[in-house]
Order: sequence, then C-alpha cells, then structure tokens
Amino acid sequence: MPSRLEGLRRLLLEEAEAPREGVDAERFGAALKKAAARIGSTQAVEFDAVEEELAAAEAALHKALRASLGEGLGRELDERVEALLEGTAPLSSAARGRLKKALERRELRRLLGLPSLTLFEV
Repeated sequence: MPSRLEGLRRLLLEEAEAPREGVDAERFGAALKKAAARIGSTQAVEFDAVEEELAAAEAALHKALRASLGEGLGRELDERVEALLEGTAPLSSAARGRLKKALERRELRRLLGLPSLTLFEV
C-alpha cells in the first residue's frame, strides 16, 4: 500500500509542474500539490481507511481542478457529462445527481489525463 500511495503522490507532483492547456496553471498546480501533500500525510494503515482518505482527497481535488478550468475546457467537460447522461431521465433526481457527480469526476480526470486516487489499479 505505501508504494501505491507514494506513486500517486509523486505522479501528482510531477503533473503539477506540467499544467494542461486551457487551465489556470497556478490553480492547477496548487490543487495537485495540495492533494499530493494530503496523500503524503495519511496516517491510515487499513485498506478501507486509506480508501476513505483517498476519496476525500479526490473530492477536494475535483472541486479545485474544476475551478482551474478555463471556459473552453469547462464547456467541454459539461458537454461530455451531458452526453453520458442521455437516457437517464427515468432515474430519480437523487440517483441522477449521484451519477452526474461520478461522471463529472471521471471525465475531468480523463480530460486532464490524471489518475483516480485509489489503491485499486484502474
């Protein structure tokens, strides 16, 4: 587990130095560095506890990365998510909201070429 956490931490630090086109470079870098620091300071040792900490770090990272997007990338992300949500109208609003949130996180990671913060190899 420690090697996977260290690998994620290092990757985030590397990516922080290579901002993507269409993002606010300062916000992008700061978001990734903060997530890397959070991962590096985790005290959890049990798998489930580590996964919970990673999920919290990813939620905070998502919010910060979303704020770093320029207008063009923000629109592209919204369009991707809306296309993926097509046909989900029959779902309850709560279920559709959870699905939208998960899809937005996934598509943001894909758009920016970033990994999911998890111990699982995905």
